[in-house]
Amino acid sequence: MRGAPPELVSDLTEALRAEAEASTALAAAKESHQRTAARTTSAVRELRRAGVPVTAIACMVARAWGLTPSVPNRKKIAGRLRTRLARDGMTRRNAEVFASSPEGSAPGLQSMREEEESTDMSQTLVKRVTTTETFLTEPDDEAAEDGAVGDLDEVDDNEDEDRRLRRKPAPRSRRR
Repeated sequence: MRGAPPELVSDLTEALRAEAEASTALAAAKESHQRTAARTTSAVRELRRAGVPVTAIACMVARAWGLTPSVPNRKKIAGRLRTRLARDGMTRRNAEVFASSPEGSAPGLQSMREEEESTDMSQTLVKRVTTTETFLTEPDDEAAEDGAVGDLDEVDDNEDEDRRLRRKPAPRSRRR
């Protein structure tokens, strides 16, 4: 390159070479991790098929890792194992979508509680009743003789002014 210091150019090429080596090492590590995770998952799945509870497996794992098999440790390990079993066979993209979904269960599978709720909801009938009330008032004898009830012609215009004058003024705040 014209005008570029040769030290910077050699640093750039060396950094690019190191980045490529790290990228291939990372790809190999990811592949190795996927193989070992699949091996672990199949071992846990076989133990589950043999009838061993996940909490017992978690206790064994805690002891193998040198941890005390306390309740918090067992719960944490058992939760990880259950998640691993649930996500087994998913592609990475599906696992990301599953992890970001607001629902805790797999989208296509219903739990027993959800099945009971869905059957209960389909059998529930909702009965709606609308009630209309009409109130009829009989006119007083005196008002019937004078004319229609609530005749607006007889309203005194001075009554509005008297009402305005009788109102008390709003209290003022005291500021010093």
